[in-house]
This record gives sequence, C-alpha cells and structure tokens, in this order.
Amino acid sequence: MIDRSFGSNIDFGFFVMLIVCFGVIVAVAKKVVTKDDPWLVSLIIGGFMAKLVGAYLRWYVLIVVYRGSGDAIGYHSRGQLYADVIRSFQVPEIQNFGSGTKFMYLLSGISYVPYKPSLFGSFVLFGSFAFLGQILFYVAFRNSFAKIRWRWYAIAIFFLPSIIFWPASIGKESVMYISIGIAAWGVSKLLQDYRIIWVIPIAFGLGLTGGVRIHMAALVAGALAVTVMWAKTPKIRGAGSRRLAMVVVGLAGMGLLVSLTAANFDIVLSTEELDVDPFLQTLESTTSTGGSQVEGEPIRSPADVPEGTLRVLFRPLPNEADNAQALAASLESAVLLLLTILRAPAMVREFIHSRRRPYFAYAVVYTAGFVVAFSTFLNLGLLARQRSQVLPFLLILLIAPGGDAAEERIRKRKERRAEQLAILRPQDSEAASDEPARLPVG
Repeated sequence: MIDRSFGSNIDFGFFVMLIVCFGVIVAVAKKVVTKDDPWLVSLIIGGFMAKLVGAYLRWYVLIVVYRGSGDAIGYHSRGQLYADVIRSFQVPEIQNFGSGTKFMYLLSGISYVPYKPSLFGSFVLFGSFAFLGQILFYVAFRNSFAKIRWRWYAIAIFFLPSIIFWPASIGKESVMYISIGIAAWGVSKLLQDYRIIWVIPIAFGLGLTGGVRIHMAALVAGALAVTVMWAKTPKIRGAGSRRLAMVVVGLAGMGLLVSLTAANFDIVLSTEELDVDPFLQTLESTTSTGGSQVEGEPIRSPADVPEGTLRVLFRPLPNEADNAQALAASLESAVLLLLTILRAPAMVREFIHSRRRPYFAYAVVYTAGFVVAFSTFLNLGLLARQRSQVLPFLLILLIAPGGDAAEERIRKRKERRAEQLAILRPQDSEAASDEPARLPVG
C-alpha cells in the first residue's frame, strides 16, 4: 500500500539518503571540474537543486493529477519486494525476464537493497541517477567542442525544463539518462584516439540501455558505427587499425541489437519481406490513449522528413496546448524550434566539417535516427516524454556550431589589443623621460 501524503514520505531515512545523494553529486562535481571551467561546481549544485524540484513535481503529478496511476507505483512496489528477497541472499524469481518493465523491477530492487525509500524518496534516488548522466553528457561535450560553448551547454543540460522534469522519477527515463550518458562519455573519448579501453563504458552503457529499451541501445550503437565509418582517422599510431576493427565489431553488435529489437517488437526480418504489422498494431493501440493523438505518417521517404521532424522534436506548439502541462512543454518546444531555425546555417557549416569533429556527426546521426524511429508515434503526450532522450544531442546541434570560429575571433581581438598597447607604451615612457626633473621644495 502506497501512502500518498507527502509528509509520510519524509522521514529520517529520507534525509540520510538525500545527504548521501547530495554528497555523491558534489564529489563528482569536484572530480570533473577543471581549471578551464571553475564555474562548473556551482552550476552542478544548482542543477541538482532543480532536479529535486523536478522530482517533487513528478511525484505531485503522479499522486494528485493522475491519482496514483502510473508505472512508478509498480516499479516502487515490486522493487521493495525484490529488495527483501535480495537481502536474504536469494535471487528473485522473474518469469520471462527481458528488457523493459521486468528489468526495471530488478533494477529498483537492487537499488533498494541498502535502504528502502518512500515513493518520493525513490523519485529523488532515480532523479540523482539521471543527474549523474547529465554530468556525463556535459563532460562528453567538453571533450569534443570549443571552450567558449561549455558554459552554454552546461546551463542547457542542467536547467532545460524537460530534462529537469521527465528523468526525475523512478522510471525508464531516469535510467536512460545515466545509461546513455555513460555511453556518450565513452563515445566522446573513443572518437579521439580509438583506444580499446573506451569500449568498456560504451558496452556498459549499451547493456544498461538495452535492459530498459533495446531499441534505444540499437540506436546508440548504430549511430556510433555510422560515425566511426564517417569520421577521419586521427593521426595517432595504430588508430587506423583499431578503427577498422571497431567498425567490424560495431556492425556485428548493431546487427545483434537490431535482431533483438525486432524480436522484442514482433517484427519479422526476412530477405523476402519485412513484416512490421504486429509492431504497427501495437503502436496504434498505444498512441490512441491519453487524448493526445494526432494525424500523421511515419517517415518513409524524404518528403515525410519535415513533418515528421516537426512532430517528433517540437510538437506540441503553443496553439496545440489544451492544459497547463502541455502549455509548458509547448513553450519550450517553440523556443527550441526558433533556435533551430536561427542556427540552421551554422549547423550545416559544422556538419560539412564533421569528419574532423566526429562527436558532432554522432549527435547528428543519433538525432536523425531518433526522429525516424519515433515518427511512428502519433501521440504528442508520449512524444513529449520520449523526446527527453534526444534533447542532450539536439542541444549539441544548437550550441556547438561556430565555437572554434568564435574562439579564433576572440584570440585575434586580444592579439590586436596587445599590439596596440605595445605601441603606446614606448611613447608613454619617452614622454615621461622628456619631462624636466623637479627639485624638491624646502
């Protein structure tokens, strides 16, 4: 039985858990900060405070607005049962174990072994997991782009409303943020030198992602395989042979993930035909719930790309909002759409040089793959939640372009200013030497 009063969710154990989560976040912040971004610690602490607000809002919406009807209730209840079993040094019985909900049951149970939190406490715990993923997204950006853009990306990844709100509860979105964040950090390092060691965080992130949403693991792996084939080989000894090996392994891994994804969604893969009818029937029944369904078609040709991209990344727009939650989401979408239009020329220029900036290419491929895959969703409410998985990469496309050119302009401006000061200083010293010496009075 879930106690739905907020006061009953706050006890001594909750405060201990909150202090531990805050301590871990601060320790991670101090670990990742560098001399080039000393402002990072304060932004991380502020972002974590915002995440706690997001966790409360998610809890409030679940309990008050939806009257306790949501997946989080099941994850929390089953997690408590599994935690008791694990504490007794037994293995929980999980029938037909696979990716998705049953994996979340086990993951929540493992997370509850040290301490079984209240429902709101579980939101804080899993929101903290997601926030660690946000930090990793920032570190991956810092590894790949000009310093002048770091602060802007940090502000966006820590304070964008959708990122504050959606991955802030015990649920799949929170786990996806830390799992894809781990993989993204590994990808950003791998694309620099193709060292085998960076396969470890990528594989771990893919495993965790696949446990929750196998199709997202296929997207992460597929985007990496395409990027590795597209990018230029860095001028490092042995990088070429390592890159070739990773292309082969990556394609094999992507093939396996695609097969698992097809099996998960009842898609028949055949050399003669591709039967997606069971998958489309499931989607039709899913997207017809919640009252937010819209008309549209999946992306099947280039002509479908504009409408599909608009629906997946930017709708609902303000004129389509029919409640307060939809209005908040639509305002953010309108801002992102405006920024995308304004930044489109810079994004095109950046993509032209993306073979030398492979993490930008990775963000492009991931975002494009996400748009194509989720264009089959015709429910704006579901899309608003699922979209949180692509926002870290969409923000890269909006913020990163032009960073190197901006730094070059600043460098040249400083050089000109230094030259002007160097010219003026000898004149000042000569004028001072021409002044007659004054005798002391008295």
